[in-house]
Amino acid sequence: QAMQQQQQQQEEDQAPLEIEPFVSEEPPRGRHLLINLLATYGDQDDIGLTGIELFDSAGRLIPVNPESVFDSYEPSTIEKNSPSFISSQQNGDPRRNPANLFNGVNNTTDATQMYLVPYTAGGHHIICCVLPQTVELSMLRIFNYNADRVHVQKGTQIIEITFDDEVIFRGQVTE
Repeated sequence: QAMQQQQQQQEEDQAPLEIEPFVSEEPPRGRHLLINLLATYGDQDDIGLTGIELFDSAGRLIPVNPESVFDSYEPSTIEKNSPSFISSQQNGDPRRNPANLFNGVNNTTDATQMYLVPYTAGGHHIICCVLPQTVELSMLRIFNYNADRVHVQKGTQIIEITFDDEVIFRGQVTE
């Protein structure tokens, strides 16, 4: 019976996430960007991205101050004795630095330049970025986790992005 329950739990963890896709029709304006990594491409231990680029209404790259980027995620089963949400900045692993997402090093296989945190199926893995002023966002480019072919499953499959508390995108990220 315990084995059946464990197998059922594994199947539920691997089941596709039921979400309603959404893309904003109007260019959003705001200062507070919240990115929620919801599901991987199959990895049960880690979830990550390589980079994010933000562009203003004139098509210029918006610089992001590394000190204005924060994250929070639900502890994995490995981190049982942790608080209900963890900031990866409490860990010395360079891959757990959310500022890596805005460092401009997006065409790389160097995992220390990417962002990777423990994954909890059905959990929230949140990255928050506070911009210095209100901007109109014309484009957001996401570079998925790609340290190597073996670890491509650690990449984010399903993501939700809000800008000043309004959903601007919910859906699948290309592998």
